[in-house]
Amino acid sequence: VSFNGVSASFSVVGNSIIATVPAGAMSGPIVVTAPGGTGNSGNYFWVKPVVSGFSPSSGLAGTSVTITGSSFSNATAVLFNGTNASYTLGNNTQLTAVVPTNATTGPISVVAPGGTGVSLGNFVVEALTLSIRLLTNGPVVISWTTNATGFLLQANTNLNLQTNWVNVTNVPVVVIGKNTVTNSPTNSATFYRLKK
Repeated sequence: VSFNGVSASFSVVGNSIIATVPAGAMSGPIVVTAPGGTGNSGNYFWVKPVVSGFSPSSGLAGTSVTITGSSFSNATAVLFNGTNASYTLGNNTQLTAVVPTNATTGPISVVAPGGTGVSLGNFVVEALTLSIRLLTNGPVVISWTTNATGFLLQANTNLNLQTNWVNVTNVPVVVIGKNTVTNSPTNSATFYRLKK
């Protein structure tokens, strides 16, 4: 007995065969070989995915995460604690997913026709914090962690007008491990945000 070409242990009970899905089995037909010939199930047996690990173990939204395991070939979804993520399939044992914007700390799941594989450990979603410090001579210093890539710093003088957000053109410099921008606001009330 084999599962898509991978031999399995089995026992014969009357007119039935009881087989154990072997390690490394891939989704596909079940084949039974006997002295009289070979029989093919015709239908696929779908192997449930297994998530054995992921790297890195933590990161911000937008971080690429490599997920390892088995039976990924027919994956239909990847979830970070229940939130759908975009992903790219590498092969049957590896795929890469991007931490979605609204993800929270929790397990990573890979969904396929054979079921859902869930990681034993949690992926920790890091919070992105924006630090704003007012200098005595007027300018403000805005800083955030350097692992927050792909974000634009924006400013707005009126939170009631969401169309008023404009990009801050000052190029960030790295100071003590943080992206840092010094900006001179044109209004006494200026708000800042990071926009992906």
